[in-house]
Amino acid sequence: MQIGKFHLTRLREMVASEGLGLFPGLETPDLNDPRIVSAPFFDPVGDLFLTSIHLWVIRGEGKVILLDAGAGAGKDRPMSPRFHNLPGDLNRLLAPAGIGPEDVTDVVITHCHVDHIGWCTINGPQGPVPAFPGIPHHIPGANLDALAPSAAPAGRDPRWNNPWDDSIAPLLEAGLVRRIGPGAQIGPLEAIAADGHTPGQMAYRLRDGGQGVLFAADALHHPVQILNPDLNSRYCSDPQTARATRRRLLTLAADEGLRLLPAHFDSDTGAEIFRTQEGGFDFR
Repeated sequence: MQIGKFHLTRLREMVASEGLGLFPGLETPDLNDPRIVSAPFFDPVGDLFLTSIHLWVIRGEGKVILLDAGAGAGKDRPMSPRFHNLPGDLNRLLAPAGIGPEDVTDVVITHCHVDHIGWCTINGPQGPVPAFPGIPHHIPGANLDALAPSAAPAGRDPRWNNPWDDSIAPLLEAGLVRRIGPGAQIGPLEAIAADGHTPGQMAYRLRDGGQGVLFAADALHHPVQILNPDLNSRYCSDPQTARATRRRLLTLAADEGLRLLPAHFDSDTGAEIFRTQEGGFDFR
């Protein structure tokens, strides 16, 4: 996809599936729209929501930006079985974008959940090492603080710390982390607060040449949440804030004509958002 001078390539790593429990507040009318209960967003045979795990590559004006870092390969994930010891090769993953790890100029993270940081590191002979050595990794500071092992509740199974230990700690040790907040500018990307799914999550707006996109992170997991913005996923840590953030980002996308690119929509072009006469939102 071309946005002004910038070329955007989505690199799909895998498609995950989850039952109707993904949305605890789901009601039957939420599934009445045929766009919601069909591929690539839903498997009607198993009543499963389909969510893509992918990375974006943004190229232009001398920048090659990797937005989010997927699940990674060979990572010990006993607390997240679908991401446990996945196969994969970073060079093969990046190849459809016509780049290798050495071409990346910046890594930008929306939030530090397991399926967004995995390729920040690869497994070396002595353990995990940065996959993009010497390259700045722009990570929301408030999210780092909220998800650090030191912030975990007492008594939590230490295996929950594995993603931090193998995918964030090596970056910190190498001095590659750049803490960012709302308003930060990384090349063409402007950071926008998107709390609710997790504290400190960031969305990113890109505008150029009269066009624009909004990388909405995990503020939305599925198009059903465009039609019902009050519907939270079971992963929203702050339900009230998540609803407010979702409506704010949908409003921004509709009012500014930004194509919405949530982190888990299995689509290369995202969704065009518009307001309805009833005061809600729709998409095409």
